[in-house]
Parts: sequence; structure tokens; C-alpha cells
Amino acid sequence: MGDNTRSEELSTSIGTMWIAEGVLWHRLATQETITEDDAVSVIDAIAQLTDGRPMPAIVDMSSIGFATAAARNRFAGDVDATQEVATALIVRNGPSRLMASVYLKLAKPRRPIGVFVDARKAAEWAAQYKTS
Repeated sequence: MGDNTRSEELSTSIGTMWIAEGVLWHRLATQETITEDDAVSVIDAIAQLTDGRPMPAIVDMSSIGFATAAARNRFAGDVDATQEVATALIVRNGPSRLMASVYLKLAKPRRPIGVFVDARKAAEWAAQYKTS
């Protein structure tokens, strides 16, 4: 896929996912809670959309309320198996950014993860991890 193209969108149980300019995007729909079942669905969709190709991801989670511990743990561990080389998380505000940063220090994911309140900064950060 060329750098200036965008894949078809793929719907997940919690949002919409696509690839643009070598980066996987996932925009989460407004909802109160993300469950472990949602996490499994998303991980399967990542594998399907990327076809196992390594790439960075940007996850816009600014419209969600809460993710269960099981969902957070599933994302922190299993996404590594989908070849996601780095993940930029877009959150709603500064307090959400702080909470996510604290969780990530405790979870110790095996790939770089940045937390942002600005989508442009998240995209700039993720672009440095593009593999092709």
C-alpha cells in the first residue's frame, strides 16, 4: 500500500479502524465501558486489517469512559502479537493523560506507547515508527 493511500474501514465492536500513510488508526465510538470481549475483537481486527505487517497505531480513545482491568491487560499484552510496533493513545484531557501514563508505567508494555491529547502530535509521534 502506498504512503498516500487509505485502506477501507473495518468496523470493530467498539469503533472504526483503517490504515492511512502506513499507520493503523482506530477511532473508538462513544461508550461507557470497554470489556475484555471488546479487546479480543479489536485484536482480531488489527490482525485482519494489517495482515501481520508491522506498523505503528493511533488509537483515539477520547470518547470512552472506562476500560476494565481485563481489557487493559489484554491490550497491553496481546497487541504485541499483531506486529503493532508503537501505539499513540489520544485521550480526552490532561487528567486522562496522567492516569494512562501511570497505568503504562505499571503495565510495562513491550512496545513504545505515547499518550496525547492532540491528534496531530500523536500522528507526528507515530510516524517516527513507520516501517516502510
